[in-house]
Amino acid sequence: MTTVLECDLKHHSLQLLREYQQTGKARLRNQIVELNLGLVRKEAHYWVSQCKETYDDLLQVGSIGLINAIDKFEVSKGYAFSTFAMPYIRGEIQHYLRDKSSILKMPRKWFALIQQSATITKNFQAQHQRQPTEAEIAQALDISIVEWQEIKMAYQNRQPVS
Repeated sequence: MTTVLECDLKHHSLQLLREYQQTGKARLRNQIVELNLGLVRKEAHYWVSQCKETYDDLLQVGSIGLINAIDKFEVSKGYAFSTFAMPYIRGEIQHYLRDKSSILKMPRKWFALIQQSATITKNFQAQHQRQPTEAEIAQALDISIVEWQEIKMAYQNRQPVS
């Protein structure tokens, strides 16, 4: 059920969008962003639990999508702005997450072994005052040295060089 306040906000938002399309003033665009930031918050909240990025980073990226939607929205077509804006917000966040993700997808077990190796290395250094050898790390992880070297190589090569 739509409340009177929601109707007023939608009407005010559409009024600002019309005015922004006519004048292109940044002040108006910023007001529209502030009025519709809840759309970005909702989408950022959804994605934050599914990635390693912070809520604030996702909020910033989603805001870029909102600004793009504001610039491309046509009031004369009669669409609801929120319906129009959500794909832009979601798309900007997804594009950002795709760019941040690695090219090579590693099995979760391998990531767990990489994390365990960091703990093993730290503890080994504290006890022996030196870096552990590859064989010592592999033995502590209970895997072969060949498997450990494969995992390490895959981890190092998961991002493009350029």
